[in-house]
Order: sequence, then C-alpha cells, then structure tokens
Amino acid sequence: DVMMPGMDGYETCARLKADPSLKATPVLMFTAVDEVKFNERAFRAGATFCLAKPFDARGFVGLVELALSKADVLPPPLDARRRPRQYRRYPARYPVTVRATGGTAEEREAVGLTRNVSAGGLFCTLPERFPVMTPVLLRVETPAGPIAVAATVAWCGSSSASRPGAVPHGLRILQARTPEDAARWTQVVRTLEEAARHEPRGEA
Repeated sequence: DVMMPGMDGYETCARLKADPSLKATPVLMFTAVDEVKFNERAFRAGATFCLAKPFDARGFVGLVELALSKADVLPPPLDARRRPRQYRRYPARYPVTVRATGGTAEEREAVGLTRNVSAGGLFCTLPERFPVMTPVLLRVETPAGPIAVAATVAWCGSSSASRPGAVPHGLRILQARTPEDAARWTQVVRTLEEAARHEPRGEA
C-alpha cells in the first residue's frame, strides 16, 4: 500500500528491487489516489502493477494470478547487465486511441494500431510522436471489449520511408481505469498466451 506508516509503499518497493535476490519479484501497489503521477512514481520505484482503491475481488485476484504466473518463469537476476523481458509479448492488432494527459506533450489524441501486447504494456504505431515519459490514457478495442488504462510512453521510434506516419511506440501500462478493465486485459493476455501455446512449432 502506498500510504503505509513509517516506510511508504514507494520506498518499500524500491528497497525490494534493490535486493538482487528479490529484484525479479512482481510488486502490486495499491493507492486510493487515482492520478497518473502517483502511478508513474510507483513505476519508477519498480512496481509491476498499480490498482486504485476501492477495487473488487475479481480485478485484484486476476492481477495477482497473472503476476504469480510470470514470477514462476522469471530467471533469477544473476547478471545485472542482462535484463530479460519481464513479460512475453504476443502479436495482436487492435485499434488503440492514445490521449496525452500531461508531461512535455500538450493534451492531444491519436488513433493507431497495436502490434503486440503483454501483461505489462503494448507496442503500437501512431500517426504522430509522443515523447518518452508522457503520461497517456489508452482505449484498446479488443475481442473482450474496450479496455481503458493509464500508461506512460516507455520509448518512441521514428517512422520509416516505407511506412510514413507510422511512428512506433512502446507503452508501459500503469493502471487499469476500473477493475473490469483489469479483468478484461488479463483475459486478453491469457487468450493470446493460450493461442501461442498451441501454435505449431517449426522443424528444428
């Protein structure tokens, strides 16, 4: 919990992530304040997910199960120079609306397309560039229904000559807007994970 007496949630999370033996442990942070800036601080401290209070059991349990399933496959951080991806990415093309809510970008909106998604974020192309660390609100149109999440721009590339106007962005999810959004995102990722598990493998 962010608002703990003595040592708050941010410091607790930062200390956990500073311990090599605990660095790979997923951390879920809870806060009664539903503002992107607080989620960004949690992300910088090393939180895996943020969830606003009050929340219902379905959204909470879904995030816990997803975090635990990923923790089981994470290798121990033996070499600080090697940082494997925390979550597997799955190819998926969904319409996504991105709206900047602050940072160095003025408030604006763009519609693009996801290229792949994971439990903790997504890769998409947009018609314009959003600077790194820009807080954004996302609406992703998925087979499970529309999903609204708060996120931040983790990285941004450049459009290529072959695909002008398609600027690649990596977006880190900070918090689902509602417990229902959290449950739907969990459902989407699990469906993609199950489909990938049953894909035929090529010859060695």
